Amino acid sequence: MFFQAGATYEFRFNYTGIINQPYSDETGGIYYTIFVDNNGQDHYMAASHFETGNYSAKSVFPCFDDPHFKANFTLTLIYPQSYVAISNTAEFDVTVSSYGNGYNIITFPTTPKMSTYLLAFCTGELTQLNTTASDGTLIRAWAWQGMEETLKIPLQQSKDAFEWLSNFTGFKFPMNKLDHLALPQFPVDGGMENWGIIIYRYDWFLYNNKTDTTYDMILGFGTRCHEMSHQWYGDLVTNDWWNDIMIHESIARYFEVYCMGGTYPTQMGYMDPYFTQRYMSEGFLYDSGPIYPDETGNTFTPVVVSADSFNDVFTPITYDKGSSLIRMIRTTLGEEIFQKGMQNYLQKYAFETADHIKYFDALTEAAAGSNLTDQCGTPIDVNQFMDRWVNVPHFPALHISFNDSSQSYTAQQMPYLPYAFLPTEYHYSWEISLWVKEYNGSRRFLWVPQDDLMCPETQQFHQILAQPQTFDNITIFNEDSSAFARNKYDDISLKRILNILWNDSGSVSAHSKIRLFSDEWAWVYENMSLGYEIRVDRLLNVTHAILSSNTSANAAIFNAVDGDPSFWKFLMRLFMDRNEYDLYMKYINMLLTPIYKAIGWIGNETDWNTSVLRSTLFPYAVLFNIDNSTSQAVNLFNQLVSNCTGWTSNYVDCNPLSPDTRKAVYCGAILNGTGSVYAQMKTYVQDAWKNSRYFSREEESLEYGLTCTQDPDNIKE
Repeated sequence: MFFQAGATYEFRFNYTGIINQPYSDETGGIYYTIFVDNNGQDHYMAASHFETGNYSAKSVFPCFDDPHFKANFTLTLIYPQSYVAISNTAEFDVTVSSYGNGYNIITFPTTPKMSTYLLAFCTGELTQLNTTASDGTLIRAWAWQGMEETLKIPLQQSKDAFEWLSNFTGFKFPMNKLDHLALPQFPVDGGMENWGIIIYRYDWFLYNNKTDTTYDMILGFGTRCHEMSHQWYGDLVTNDWWNDIMIHESIARYFEVYCMGGTYPTQMGYMDPYFTQRYMSEGFLYDSGPIYPDETGNTFTPVVVSADSFNDVFTPITYDKGSSLIRMIRTTLGEEIFQKGMQNYLQKYAFETADHIKYFDALTEAAAGSNLTDQCGTPIDVNQFMDRWVNVPHFPALHISFNDSSQSYTAQQMPYLPYAFLPTEYHYSWEISLWVKEYNGSRRFLWVPQDDLMCPETQQFHQILAQPQTFDNITIFNEDSSAFARNKYDDISLKRILNILWNDSGSVSAHSKIRLFSDEWAWVYENMSLGYEIRVDRLLNVTHAILSSNTSANAAIFNAVDGDPSFWKFLMRLFMDRNEYDLYMKYINMLLTPIYKAIGWIGNETDWNTSVLRSTLFPYAVLFNIDNSTSQAVNLFNQLVSNCTGWTSNYVDCNPLSPDTRKAVYCGAILNGTGSVYAQMKTYVQDAWKNSRYFSREEESLEYGLTCTQDPDNIKE
């Protein structure tokens, strides 16, 4: 039998599937999830997950499970009467009927046209809080019963971010509700962007303000921004095939940070450099092959790859390098043109599918008519600009030298790694767009063309920064980390930058400081990994110049130094058993004291930068006895003991300490207290353990504090 085009066929047959475990090799399809109530009783729920895993939508119902095929779905669900059932579309728009034998039946409203993997549902003993966005969309936050208090902050943030995304995209959300559902177990980390019903593993959504840190809140909020951005970039417009997953995940990773900063602009001073410190750094790491073999498997992968299925493409290259490239496009086009292009893309391909070429074309069309030109002076073509960035693995390094006699700079690109360590089938030269900052002078935009670029009008190879460039002042290249490239300054040009940093009053951006430190540390780490000679003096000078100023009291800057791999831990291992250890301690004190004094232990708790910096800096401060940190920690611990004396229920409820400083307080108290402090903290650990089934941050903070003991008897325990 052959199907006729335009005809409608109806099939009816019995179809039996299985309900999978939430954590196993059989992940996906329909799976069960369990929550435990306050009496220790298990409660079962059922949910779906169709994007990844061995079991997809085809394990649940017959379908064409290919993102290119879109359809309208009408779902009928039979479920226990004591349960709640939710799906992509609103259950309150239809009637629920009794099915008999203790079951209900519901047929949800038909979905908009969408890919099969976005269909989703859940049924169980659920509870919810809700609010309404400015455009009338109902925003709901769901979890299992007993979790209502931990839904409040996520619900408000979800509503605020939804309104920002709606404004950015300029495209009205096509459903009348958006659900956020937190489940005790979930097949993957983070969440899944099912259209109209985002499902999360609970610890990426719920927020317990009694124990969770500000950074925990940021991770959860970022995940919500990520998944909500998919409601437009992924659900409304979907990739033709999984090899183009960058137009989902790279964009969503970008919004993971810039949606948070856009929603709450007062926090952008931290969020913007946070992107450079975290996601751009991870993009470099996972694109560096043999330098980090445990992470990369000693392999190189382009952003756009051939893919047999969705299981081949969800990699850090897609997320972290890809989002860095999206940010690079934005800094090249400018905010206004970038947003216009993002909106054009949605308008052009709404309810359809696209690929990265169509996405880049939409950005090119947005730039048409502006005075934006490429290195040849012709109107910018984003596809041409991005071609090698997405199709060639690895990334460039700018080698920058300064001629003192002519007062000119020369910058040339090379691949970051030596050619001997790179796959041979690619040409490693990129079109690099970057900003250059003259201190104290102007900020200008420059191109570093690929080495085989021939301009169509002149038919000549075009090189800009390969020729000496004269600048009026000391110059930082790739200012604000606009390009996905590392810098390698010669000694003269680096010394000129250090002279600026020693006297910095805030003119050098956090981005630039992160780029300076991270690149110097990367060159040292690369040489160590490849067995080459290393120079630590430059790195020590850069770190000192950056951190010794209180203008560097930025959590992203500090966390770049304490990143992966951690420079602090490298120094500790290097000097721990050497005669220079006392000099090392003086160096650490010199670096950390200005920042420690700049932020203090209390006040400004609503500022994310201050709170995150306290949570990461203060454990080092008490460990290295910076300024008055240990006495402050002891005083705060004594306040805790006083406040909780006689308390008989969960001690977390009487704990007056900010979750952001608890690790440092507990460690400082153990380092400088008596045996009674250790015993007291053990009782707190036992109490926290009893109450940490779903929120373990307090238990982790206390256990960290206990590890700070220097008492041999305690260590033997």
